[in-house]
Amino acid sequence: MPGCRPKIIRDYARWTALSALRSGAPIKSRADIYPLLDDAAFGVVLDGKEPIGREEFDRWHEAATLALVERRPKLGVGWATKLLNVYLKTAAYVGDLAAAPRSDVASATTAVVIASEPGRLPLDSAKR
Repeated sequence: MPGCRPKIIRDYARWTALSALRSGAPIKSRADIYPLLDDAAFGVVLDGKEPIGREEFDRWHEAATLALVERRPKLGVGWATKLLNVYLKTAAYVGDLAAAPRSDVASATTAVVIASEPGRLPLDSAKR
């Protein structure tokens, strides 16, 4: 994707994730949230020459969620998960930032995430 479009999409994805936290979130500041998102390894999910497998996505998602919570414990798993999912949905689905083989990432983040047990973050129980 040439030009400035990827940067615009990444900035928009950060903004949508931040906006999703406006209601009831313990942390709402752009100064707090943007660095967290900037350090998340979204490239692992969005880039690649092969489709991302469900297990690989789940491992990445769990590690990324726990990394956000470790940096900002006030977020908790639910808010950290929401940040990741809104960013990914915007970048992959709206912005089409996912590489062609990884275009399935958007559908993986469409379902509401429910933390059913500690350490396990199912993304879509219908696909399990």
